[in-house]
Amino acid sequence: MARLVISSSAISSTVSLAASRTSRATAVLVRASTALRTKARSNWLNSVRIAAMVRASIGGIQAIDAPNVHGAMAIA
Repeated sequence: MARLVISSSAISSTVSLAASRTSRATAVLVRASTALRTKARSNWLNSVRIAAMVRASIGGIQAIDAPNVHGAMAIA
C-alpha cells in the first residue's frame, strides 16, 4: 500500500510539473506573438512615415500642405 501512495504522489508531482511547464511555454508564446504583432505594426507605421516624407520631398514645400500627407502623418 505504501508503494502505491509513493507512485501516486510521483505521478501527481509529474503531472503538476508538466502543467506548470506547459503554462510557462504558453505564456512565452503569447509574449512572442504580441511582440511580433507590435513589431509588424511598428514597421507599417514607419513605412507610412517614410512614404509621406518621400511624397513631401518629391513635391517640394507645396506637398507638405497636401491633405494626404497630413493624413498619413496623423496615422503615424
